[in-house]
Amino acid sequence: MNKLRFLPCAAALFCGGCLATDQHIRDLQYQLNSFNASIQQMQKNQAEINSKMDELSRSLQAHSENLKDFDAQITRLGTKIDDLDSLVSARMQALGQTITKQQQEEQEQRRASEAAMLPSKIFSESSSHLLKKNYAMAAQGFRLYLDKFPNGALAENAYYNLGEAYGGLEQWQEAAVSYATLLSKYKASQFTPAARLQYAQTLLKLPDDHKGEAVSYLKSIPKEYPSSPQAVLAQNLLKSLEPKPAKKTSGEPKAPAKKQVKTPAPAKDAK
Repeated sequence: MNKLRFLPCAAALFCGGCLATDQHIRDLQYQLNSFNASIQQMQKNQAEINSKMDELSRSLQAHSENLKDFDAQITRLGTKIDDLDSLVSARMQALGQTITKQQQEEQEQRRASEAAMLPSKIFSESSSHLLKKNYAMAAQGFRLYLDKFPNGALAENAYYNLGEAYGGLEQWQEAAVSYATLLSKYKASQFTPAARLQYAQTLLKLPDDHKGEAVSYLKSIPKEYPSSPQAVLAQNLLKSLEPKPAKKTSGEPKAPAKKQVKTPAPAKDAK
């Protein structure tokens, strides 16, 4: 009787346990389905990623091929540039050799032409240019004579005439150097008085103040060569260089004006 009393309770407990087990199974089944769905989605995503990776790989491969083609083009272009540079260098070298050869031929012809000229002919032609006031050609000729024959018989004359040619060109510095060389190299020259006078006059033409040196040379001419024609010219030039006296007041009588003496050209026989 007691056993029959507990039978309904046991049945109720059994039924409750069965209901709990079914719910648990349904939860597990739902979770499993969700998990499978997630796996499928992940597989789908993986497939898309693999597809994109394949596409990217193909794109990189295409770019790699393009880069290879570009490198090949650059290499071919570099080769052409090297060939062009070599060709231009060869042509420039050939042109340079041609110009050099022409210059050498011209120099040889000029040297041969100069060598064929006698010193007397060079001096004579240069003197003719000087008389015709063709100062540039005269200076060129006298320089040529002095370069080729620095100790020639007419070297003193050439230095003096070269100074005159430079003076005609108003190249006072070069003229002064010519006269100074004559005075330094040929101390006992017959051209010394004339060269000193010309040198002093040239110094006065220079932009810098050389008046003291010019006066010193002018004073030496009448002192050392009193009988030379240049002595009178030097004295006249010295007088013109003397400072003028101060003007007197209006109340005092004025001194008679002195006639200014114009410095004549050097004597012809000095050349």
